[in-house]
Amino acid sequence: MDDLRASIVTPTLRESDAAMSLSPWVDPDNFNPGYLTRGLHLMPQQGDHEPWVHTQDYLTDRETFAAADLDDGCLVFE
Repeated sequence: MDDLRASIVTPTLRESDAAMSLSPWVDPDNFNPGYLTRGLHLMPQQGDHEPWVHTQDYLTDRETFAAADLDDGCLVFE
């Protein structure tokens, strides 16, 4: 962000992602504490393909984030 002189980055859907299916941020069958279940409608949703999938798996996310293309049209730097 320093190199781009940006102070804000915003995830933005590409035109090709606009029609994808949406799911809850977490799988209620896999992780369902009451406080989260009650507020799930207030949380962001996830898509059905990368980079819009939230795995909740640290090791997977660690590898995915390290190899991510930050110039794929999903991030808007300002």
